[in-house]
Amino acid sequence: LYEGERRFLFAENELGRVMFESGPIVGSAFLLLRLCIVVFLFSQALRTLRRDRHPLALLLMAACGSEALLGPFGQATTLGFVTITCGLCLAANRAGASETAEPVPKRANPLPPLPPPVRSSALPGGGASPTSALSARPVASVAEAPAPAAGRTSRGRSLYAEQMHREAEEKIRSQELEAKSLKEETDPPA
Repeated sequence: LYEGERRFLFAENELGRVMFESGPIVGSAFLLLRLCIVVFLFSQALRTLRRDRHPLALLLMAACGSEALLGPFGQATTLGFVTITCGLCLAANRAGASETAEPVPKRANPLPPLPPPVRSSALPGGGASPTSALSARPVASVAEAPAPAAGRTSRGRSLYAEQMHREAEEKIRSQELEAKSLKEETDPPA
């Protein structure tokens, strides 16, 4: 429209567009930076393939290499694709490095092992209760499980939950009895 006819004033491809829009110095520096990034990612992908025999980084580089070098970054979808795929390529390069590193030494004071699961006849097939290993005093069978308080139902509770609720209720009851005995001691007889 500027010259009265339809045509591109600058180049149609990314290299020419960057050179015309940014100038020869900044445009060349930007294109050189893109070239360095692509060469670096490609060399890292080859190193990862040789070292760990993991082709993922090289496959990702094959998908995004040409776009990272020559793709139009003025288009947001291309820029997003190149950014995410190059980031995944970097992550794939580092993933194998941790596997070949020196093993982490064991802790001097390891945590004590969990007690073995308690067999319960209440579970289908006589399997182990997943919560019984967490209990301080494991419940061995349904007969030893605490009875639900009056007016309450224990439907859906595990044996461990029943034991915890019983202990909590006993603690509350003992606190109430202590408070009642202190009140009786402090109140004068009528």
